[in-house]
Amino acid sequence: MILNRRKGFSLMELLVVVALLPIVAIAIYSNFRSAVNIWKQATVGVDEEDLSILSAKVKHDFSNTFKCSTITFKGDEKSLSMAVFVKSDPALGGDRAIGQIRYAYDPDKKMILRTEKNVNELFKEKTGRSSLLLAGITQFHIRYFLLNMEYKKYEWREDWTDGKGALPLAVRFQFDYKGRQGTKTVSKTFVVPVGGA
Repeated sequence: MILNRRKGFSLMELLVVVALLPIVAIAIYSNFRSAVNIWKQATVGVDEEDLSILSAKVKHDFSNTFKCSTITFKGDEKSLSMAVFVKSDPALGGDRAIGQIRYAYDPDKKMILRTEKNVNELFKEKTGRSSLLLAGITQFHIRYFLLNMEYKKYEWREDWTDGKGALPLAVRFQFDYKGRQGTKTVSKTFVVPVGGA
């Protein structure tokens, strides 16, 4: 007895497979596309968040600065230091202790650093607490806004040294930030509430 064993697929089986292939391909593509969209949504705001955090921290420090004869406001294009109220030991003033904040750009590490010292650390020339404010900075410049009394006009300067201890009216950070979405030029201006005094 000869058995007829067929090899291959019938026409109906081939038609079913051909009909199902586009459905499976569309399902895979839509899942892949959804994953890409979710990833884009998750990373789009990250750069903006980093810049918002920088703005909030710097704005907070400028709102806590004050004129001080022993800790004067000093600055150049790459760094600045100022007297502020900092958190410290209760014996040194607690939440309203006198201290110094210094912002500095490190071109080797391409980052902006923030160093905080209380008055005790400052006068004992201790290191203080440094923290990374923002990384991925390729260019960084600080400008200082003031009223030039000689010419009776407002102007931006590249450095700040005032023998009388006056504070600028505003400070501008200009930098190139290399984030997750590429490099962008950023300009942030911070008002100094007690500036001009």
